[in-house]
Amino acid sequence: PRESYDPASGHRYRAHKNSPPQPPENLGHHPASLDLLTNSLVTGWECFVSSFHLEDVVPVEVGSTADEEPVISEEDQALLLRHGLSFGLEVVRLVNELDEPVPVRCIIGTNTTNGTFRFHRARPGEAWHTADLDAYSHGWSVQKLIVVDSGPASLGDTP
Repeated sequence: PRESYDPASGHRYRAHKNSPPQPPENLGHHPASLDLLTNSLVTGWECFVSSFHLEDVVPVEVGSTADEEPVISEEDQALLLRHGLSFGLEVVRLVNELDEPVPVRCIIGTNTTNGTFRFHRARPGEAWHTADLDAYSHGWSVQKLIVVDSGPASLGDTP
């Protein structure tokens, strides 16, 4: 299993191939904690199965601390965000070309340890992330977050 850190939720988890998503052991005080508990299982599942680490596909330098914690520079975090944004816009374009397009939300997040991309179908009253995106810019895990929405502005708790 690969131990991962998820910048959008602020949690560490072990990912096993073909295993269902498991709730984090300690939700702590991260702004998305309540959303993780209250959102639909389908939205959470979609975010889980669609997520991938941007640093696995974008050529950035990932250093490490003395404790072997990954470290990504501010410049490379910005590069991961730009690539994630481009990918999100491409996902939206492809979804809009479907015979029956559906609204989607792409969530791109980076911090000093990694970057992730995930998306889900946007549904009324549901969001995988907290609506206050500024809440991700402070606290123990400072994160940079971009959310790309397609569909009506009021759908799926669009911030």
